[in-house]
Amino acid sequence: MHDQVVDFCAQHANPGPGIGLELGGRDVNGNARGLWPNVKWTVVDITDGPGVDIVADARTWVPDREYHLAICTEVLEHVEDWQLIVNTAAKALTPAGYLVITCAGPGRPPHSGREATELQPDEHYRNVDPAELHDALTAVGLQVDICRQLGLDTQAVAVKPAGRDLDGFPGHPALAGVERR
Repeated sequence: MHDQVVDFCAQHANPGPGIGLELGGRDVNGNARGLWPNVKWTVVDITDGPGVDIVADARTWVPDREYHLAICTEVLEHVEDWQLIVNTAAKALTPAGYLVITCAGPGRPPHSGREATELQPDEHYRNVDPAELHDALTAVGLQVDICRQLGLDTQAVAVKPAGRDLDGFPGHPALAGVERR
């Protein structure tokens, strides 16, 4: 995991306790979960490995609970129909829960999602344009707080609108002072 991912996630982490979901969270080269030290994590990945709790395809996995926070870092560029992962995340979030995404943006060279190596012949790879990601987030009913390209990364934060925070989880810092229904 490169420094820009960690920096972006750190900007959107909060200290509150909560329940978190990481989609595509097998630890290939680090993860950002430690930035939310009081969150109890569930990690879903299509491949078993370090840190994985549930082996499932995040495009079709059906959450059996709601989560205060979902993260998906450096995954979408490796999935042909990545919009389905965004849909899964939206379904998994509590009202006022938020989603943090980082992925390869336009211009980043192809790389493997399986190991820290070069792209393999049977792997899908396509950089994600911020406009496409914005459209996918709004299509599943999320309110987009940030969706941009920074360097070679596409980064986004989106919130599931309406409702109250559950279990005292403060939600995304951008929601501070916002009345919830």
